Amino acid sequence: MCSKKALELTEEVAEEIGDIKIKRTTFKYRNPKNKPDRYEAEALRFFEKTLEETGKLPPYYIQKIDGEYRYYKPLKVQNVCLTCHGDPAHMDEKVVKKLKELYPQDRAIGYKLGDFRGVIRVSIPEDVIKKSCL
Repeated sequence: MCSKKALELTEEVAEEIGDIKIKRTTFKYRNPKNKPDRYEAEALRFFEKTLEETGKLPPYYIQKIDGEYRYYKPLKVQNVCLTCHGDPAHMDEKVVKKLKELYPQDRAIGYKLGDFRGVIRVSIPEDVIKKSCL
C-alpha cells in the first residue's frame, strides 16, 4: 500500500502545489528514500520526547531552515498499516516474504495500533509564503 498508493498520492499533491515539497519520513523506514535528514530527525525526536513525557503527540512541529519553513504532522499506525507494518508473526506469510525480498534492510515492522509511525513533512520556501501574503 505505502510503496505504491501513499507515495503516488504524496507525489501527486506535491506536483499540483508546485514549489512546495512533501515527504514521509521515520526512523523506522522501509524505503531508504524515506530516511530522515538531520532536521527531520530533530522533528522526529521532538514528537517522540513529547509523547514519552506527556502521553500525547503534539499536533505539529515547525522549523525554519535555509530559506524554507518545514511543517511536520505526526502519523499514527492505523489498522490498515498493520497489514505490512505490524508483527510479522501476525502478517500474511506472502507479505512477509515479499517485504524481505524488496526491502532486506527493512526497519518498518513491529508496530501496534496507535503507535507513532513517523511524520509528513511539508516544505515551503520563504519566498512562496511572502508572495502568498501580499
